[in-house]
Amino acid sequence: HFARINGLSFDPHEVIYSSGGSPAIGTVLEVFRNESQKKNLHPRLLYPGHSFATVVSIAKEKNLTLHPLTTTPTHHYTLHSDQLTEYFDSAPANTTHLLYLTTLNNPTSLFLDPDELAKSLAIALQHDPHILLLVDCVYNATAPAARIQALMNVFRQPEIMEHCLFLESLSKFAARTGTRSAALFCRNNQWRQAILNNVRVISAGHPF
Repeated sequence: HFARINGLSFDPHEVIYSSGGSPAIGTVLEVFRNESQKKNLHPRLLYPGHSFATVVSIAKEKNLTLHPLTTTPTHHYTLHSDQLTEYFDSAPANTTHLLYLTTLNNPTSLFLDPDELAKSLAIALQHDPHILLLVDCVYNATAPAARIQALMNVFRQPEIMEHCLFLESLSKFAARTGTRSAALFCRNNQWRQAILNNVRVISAGHPF
């Protein structure tokens, strides 16, 4: 399903299953916080202002510093490279970031622009080599596949893919939201193992 919709394929061992999108996000944020602190870096969540509000609530629960990137009508309420340039020009030292992205912008139902996304990611990686990208793909199946795949193709570059976690809601795909089922797709072995280690600690090996 994920490969058919998004044009990106993952091996079975690169998929981590979850009891829902929100628990998956919570685990990612917790692992990001812990791994950043091990490197003596201050963890900070970056997110476009018009994003899934639950992410903000979960980040507060995990004691993360939040920094919204204000979106504007000029750029159709989506992330723009100028916003990241402005932020990183004054970003505090010894800080690393998790950048949360909804490819199909929620709640405005507008797409990220592939060219602007590529510019934004280049800026982010230039300024923060430890950055983690949490890409929320939950609503991608509601859009034309060709358009989504053109956007998702930006993440295909190995130097970008190494920083990515992709979130998919299996319960929404199956139109059974009450079943609470989701998956994370991650090619980076270090991040994947950190997430799995966290899951084993809190759930004795059961899917989180």
